This record gives sequence, structure tokens and C-alpha cells, in this order.
Amino acid sequence: MKNTPPFLQILTRIHTTTSVTIEKIKLLIENEDLSASDDLYKFLNEIEDTLRRNNIAAYNEIALYRTKLLASRTALDRRVPQKKFQLESVSLLLPNITQTLDEALKPIKDNIAKARGNIKNLVASAYPLNLVSEHESRGLNDLVIQFWSKVRIHEEFKMQAKEISNALNQRDVLILLTEELIKIRKVHKTNLEGKK
Repeated sequence: MKNTPPFLQILTRIHTTTSVTIEKIKLLIENEDLSASDDLYKFLNEIEDTLRRNNIAAYNEIALYRTKLLASRTALDRRVPQKKFQLESVSLLLPNITQTLDEALKPIKDNIAKARGNIKNLVASAYPLNLVSEHESRGLNDLVIQFWSKVRIHEEFKMQAKEISNALNQRDVLILLTEELIKIRKVHKTNLEGKK
């Protein structure tokens, strides 16, 4: 398995941080609160760091927005009130920042969606074969790990498992597998109860 970043974790962290922070900054702008500039600067710093650590090239663009924000702290035209100038600058940067993050995260979202589809197909095909006994596993985590181990060496499924392993890191694979196994177990349980 290649060393891929934890895409689900990155996506969740950036999405959560972005939605909460952007809404807060918009509210500060509406209230003409200059701390909007400070909050945006902290946000850009955090996002830039996350993108850089995970080798997502958009960190350069985020760094440029941070530089523009710093430059806005001194109004070039002394006739324009500094507070108004800073708040307008913050307001103008927000849509660009959001668009940059959406574009940077799109390949990650697409990768996860494709892997999710592959995992769904894999589980739908392999689960009914009872590769892992529900009774022998010590809970859901154990079941997921055993299931993943079995499909990775199973002649019929190992190529699918390899493709999934190449797209995501181990943690992301296990999270998505857990989601799919929970769903399919419910379906099988419902079907069994319906037959009684």
C-alpha cells in the first residue's frame, strides 16, 4: 500500500473549519467588527499549513490570499477609513478563498467517491460469500479488519482490493469498509427476518 494521505480526515477537517469560520467572518463583517481580518488570517494560516503538510498545491494560492490580507491592513488612500478598507478586503477575499478550496478538494472528493463505489461493489460481491464468520469476530472493528485481510488475498477480489489500496490509505479504506459493512449487514439481517 502506497503512502497516501488520510483523505477523509483532510476533507472533513477543511470542510468543517471552512464552513464554521467563513460564517463567523461574514457575521463579523456584517457587524463591522475588525476581528474579521484577524480571524481570516488565522484561518488562512491553518488551511495553508494543512494543505502544505498533505502536498496539496493550493497552499501557494492560500499563502497569496494571506499576503493580500496583510497588505490590506494599511489603506493606500488615506481618504478611505482603514476599518472600512480592511472589512471590504476581507469580504472580497472570501469568495476567492472558497473557490480555491473547492477546486483543490475536488480531486480528493472524486478520489473518495470512486473508492467508495469500488468498496461498495467489493462488499456487495464478497460479503455474501461469508469470507469472515460474524460469530468468530470480536465486534465490528475485528470483522472489518478480517474482511479486508481476506479480500486482499482472495483470488476473485484481490485486484479490486489492490486498486482500492492504491487510491486510499489504510485508515480511509477501513472507515469506508465499515460504513459499507454496516449497510450490508442491515440488509442481510432484514432479509433473514423477512424469510422467517
